[in-house]
Amino acid sequence: MILNLTQHAATAEQISAGVVDCSPERLADLRRALTFEALPGSGEVAARAETIAELAVSAFRELDAESREALAALRRAQADRSAAWAALSVAVSTTTAADAETLLAAYRETRAAEDAARKAASAARKALVARAAYEARKRVAMIGGAPFLMAPLEAALGNRGCATVYAFSVRESAEEVLPDGSTRKVAVFRHRGFVQG
Repeated sequence: MILNLTQHAATAEQISAGVVDCSPERLADLRRALTFEALPGSGEVAARAETIAELAVSAFRELDAESREALAALRRAQADRSAAWAALSVAVSTTTAADAETLLAAYRETRAAEDAARKAASAARKALVARAAYEARKRVAMIGGAPFLMAPLEAALGNRGCATVYAFSVRESAEEVLPDGSTRKVAVFRHRGFVQG
């Protein structure tokens, strides 16, 4: 898992590569820390780097908690599924032909529990994959922004056990013919990997 510490949302290609955006609340704080409206002194640059690094530590803790919650939801869904199948088994063994409506209702409840368990299992698998990636790589952050901030930010993140990467993308140009016959040139940036910080 790679935490996005840039001002821009991760692209679909970056998300496929394991990049996770900050929550909206953290993103607002991140953007404030990354944006310089006036010439900063070295003390302000260092303070901003520290602020962003602390924000990253907090975001990693939040992502870890989400993984634990997904696993707990899976366990609850599996228990609900087992209980629903047991209830269906009892309904089948005790239902007479005249109670077909009762049997059908029990079957529908079992199918609903089965569907919920399947969805929870899918979410838990994603959480486990993210957790395994997190454990394997520990903390990795994708950074970018003002060049004068990057070295202090790398150091602040490194002091907190977080490796840094920069996104590498290529610019692809395309021409689009507009309804009035004019042509508009559009540049699209395609993610191609990461460069170690």
